[in-house]
Amino acid sequence: AYYRMDAVMLERMSGNRETAIYASGFRFFEALNMMGYLFAGLLLPIFSRMLKERNDVTQILFFSFKLISTFSIILGIGLYVLKSQIVEWRYNFTGEDFITASESFGILMLCFIFMSATYIFGTLLTANGNLKSLNYIAASGVVLNFVLNYFLIPSNGAIGAAYASLITQMATMIAQVFLVHHILPIKFQFKNYLYPILFGVVSYYVIQYIHQHISNVLTEMVVSIFGLTLLSFLLGMISFKEIKETLFNR
Repeated sequence: AYYRMDAVMLERMSGNRETAIYASGFRFFEALNMMGYLFAGLLLPIFSRMLKERNDVTQILFFSFKLISTFSIILGIGLYVLKSQIVEWRYNFTGEDFITASESFGILMLCFIFMSATYIFGTLLTANGNLKSLNYIAASGVVLNFVLNYFLIPSNGAIGAAYASLITQMATMIAQVFLVHHILPIKFQFKNYLYPILFGVVSYYVIQYIHQHISNVLTEMVVSIFGLTLLSFLLGMISFKEIKETLFNR
């Protein structure tokens, strides 16, 4: 419900024009989420089997989290920085509509980062049978999103709806992370969450630097993806050792 509530409330409170502007970015958000959903589809049987056999899921959990975080941060932040160029390329918005469309598009791309993390932790909780707890989190997300939209949409329109979605996705992810450490015997290590935060901050400044020095959008995207992939290995987001161990243990 909270995943779709934004557009419905936006149409009722601000009209079709703001809804169309919001939908222009939401289409990209949904397309990106398909990749995260496929990732979750692969993890569910892996988690289920490991939990059934009482194996430790810590390594595969955080390997998957860092892997999808790397992917989502590169895409999410990259598209956020390039929001104006992408909206200009894909749509015909002008004036104030163009500014609103670009801003809401960029915020929704940041939503993708947090949504991707929920595909990891939510899938683990699903495999462990904690559906009641997940439903409580989802219900809380509905309430939070409704309240945020109610207050943000009248004054900010599509941008307000995008911020409501961002805050809701962030809160849902934090709740699922807390639940995983509360229910399952997985030791909390701050470094597992520090690396993605550090990578996100550094990635933003790297992409901004590339954006300021390369005018061609396609070249900028290629350089950004290559550079940030290399950076992910340097910062420890991805390591050949973890890849080898994961493939070896299958």
